[in-house]
Amino acid sequence: DGLRLRWPTCLRYQVVRSWLDREDIEGSYRTSFWKLFKYISGANDKQTKIDMTAPVVCNYFMDPAQDYKVVAAAMYFMVPSVHLDDTPLPTDTSLDVVQMGDLKTYYRAFGGNPDKDKYEKEIEALAKELVKETVAFNFAKVSTAGFSDPWAKEKRFEVFYD
Repeated sequence: DGLRLRWPTCLRYQVVRSWLDREDIEGSYRTSFWKLFKYISGANDKQTKIDMTAPVVCNYFMDPAQDYKVVAAAMYFMVPSVHLDDTPLPTDTSLDVVQMGDLKTYYRAFGGNPDKDKYEKEIEALAKELVKETVAFNFAKVSTAGFSDPWAKEKRFEVFYD
């Protein structure tokens, strides 16, 4: 609970990205996950199995002109640092590798098995806290992160703005 800041500096990392179907973002979540899972299971140009890492991140891009309706979304798997200098490329052309860098994020962490309503509640609480603290952030992009495997007893999730 509450507002937290994460600002890792001098950080270089890569992610593999899958865009979710804009017409069915919720329905395409599972499809994107399995595309990314196949990538780390060897569906890449080196046929390399890659360790699953955490977190699994989703970015949601909203249009302020449409009452902040979600107009695009993407899911990301982190690439382990051992592959940074020679990242296997996806064989699925709908996936791409993205170089990332320093990212200052404001986040809220929570546990349980959240549904859409829980995420929306946490996002709203985070936004209110940022406004209260007069922190500048981009309302048009919000992210979620899952840090735990589905069978873990103790789970960690986050919502964040950058």
